[in-house]
Amino acid sequence: MKRLILFPLVFLLFCSTPISAQENPVYAETVAWWRGVIQELQPYREQLQNLYADTEARSQFERGKIEGEFRQRLVREYPGSSFFAGMGGTWQVNGHTRIGFDRNWQIHKLIQKFGSLTKTYDFRQNLFIVEEGLNRISLKLDLRRPQGSYFVEATIPAIAVSAEQVFHDKSSGQTALKDILNAVVANESMSLRMDVLAEKMVVDLATRQEVLSRAGDLSAAGNLAPSSTQEGPAVAVSIATLLTSPGASYPNRLLPWVACFLGLSILAVVGLKLVKVLLFAKRIRSLARTVGDVGEYFKERNRDVAEDWDWGMPSPQEATSKNGAEIKTVPREWSLEVLQSLEWKRFETVCAEHIGMTGYEPKETRIGADGGVDIWVYKPGIKKAVGIVQCKAWKSYKVGVKPVRELLGVMAKEKVAQGKFITSGEFTAEALAFVEGEKLKLITGEMFLTSIRKLPPEKQKELLEIAVSGDYRTPTCPQCGVKMTLRQGQGEWRDFWGCPSYPRCKATLVYKSDTV
Repeated sequence: MKRLILFPLVFLLFCSTPISAQENPVYAETVAWWRGVIQELQPYREQLQNLYADTEARSQFERGKIEGEFRQRLVREYPGSSFFAGMGGTWQVNGHTRIGFDRNWQIHKLIQKFGSLTKTYDFRQNLFIVEEGLNRISLKLDLRRPQGSYFVEATIPAIAVSAEQVFHDKSSGQTALKDILNAVVANESMSLRMDVLAEKMVVDLATRQEVLSRAGDLSAAGNLAPSSTQEGPAVAVSIATLLTSPGASYPNRLLPWVACFLGLSILAVVGLKLVKVLLFAKRIRSLARTVGDVGEYFKERNRDVAEDWDWGMPSPQEATSKNGAEIKTVPREWSLEVLQSLEWKRFETVCAEHIGMTGYEPKETRIGADGGVDIWVYKPGIKKAVGIVQCKAWKSYKVGVKPVRELLGVMAKEKVAQGKFITSGEFTAEALAFVEGEKLKLITGEMFLTSIRKLPPEKQKELLEIAVSGDYRTPTCPQCGVKMTLRQGQGEWRDFWGCPSYPRCKATLVYKSDTV
């Protein structure tokens, strides 16, 4: 009898099960990245809880004092933060990272600002937003069904007309670019992760042109069509839909209805059994909470909640235990060793931020061919650059004449009067002699460190936080902009840094040489 009851139920579920098309790995990779972000935020939640627990202990568990003292302590130790009793607040982790948390210390929002680029992570809605100026792209992630992730908004005024032309009036100007991005990803025309594609579209002209080119090819092949719903690309169809299609035979069309009838007939019996089981389980949980160890229960609840969020944040710079002890995880002050430990892209960022702290407006060049210039320097209110900067995070090698000569050539070509060449190491004697009488200044690691130490203490601290947040040692791929992977050399070949996107990207860097 039980088998007779279970058979139609299983058949009903089978009929409603979607048959998925071959999955596009980009969707799964994007969702995995989002989950990774969430996992890396867990230490921050624990640090907030520990800070509150320590405040609670100091207040001798007087409820009237705990909330107020915690608010004052949070604002004092992390300027720019806020806290509202019973609601949650915001935690200004450093100069470019802000975290939003609720009354249960669950992190629901993360905002990062890098110059003019802003990234917003909304973990309640699983929404990722990246914007720079008027450019803005929003990505909705589906954690249960990665194939359901899709771009919900894409606004880039500079290519709005081109996007509409590619679509041949199939979509309005406000949705053309969004539909193009969804189509390009769905058809596997771009192998970039969706969040990486969104960021590159916002900041990189070459990526925009490539996407429009791929979209043009899809349109010519008849594979480009506007979205008809807000639910993302359709990638699955159920067996019941296939059986009830106009081309299906009558008996096949009847099968889902029969299965549905049989399933509903046993639903009441199964439902009653399920309600009884749930009520019994609820009583057991209530009893466990009453007589069990409260501390163990709180740990388990924290572990369960951790599965609901995500991002790829740097690990906390210091964690605070319940007795107030501080654990060092990253350098606390500037030194030549710290400066020389920065990978090449982080070193460029530190140089640019340092220039900004001295009253100028730096503009970093994009990943890829930079024309021999890493940073353009402007005075506030003046459109023409007043100087250019080249950076080399070289520790094992001294910078020679060749790159110095090339920078002087760029200065002459661009008609820029001032130039600086900054390295974390040293220059050769020939290079120093070559620039005598020129308006190009060569700055060694020691000289740059001295300049950093002349900044006010709060500026030094802010610059150090930018320098050592996250993974600041692993080099960035000079072509893709992603963190590289250490590869093992074969035979006589030494170990080297390789791009994780190989074979699409074949960029390599020397290991333990000019990259660290």
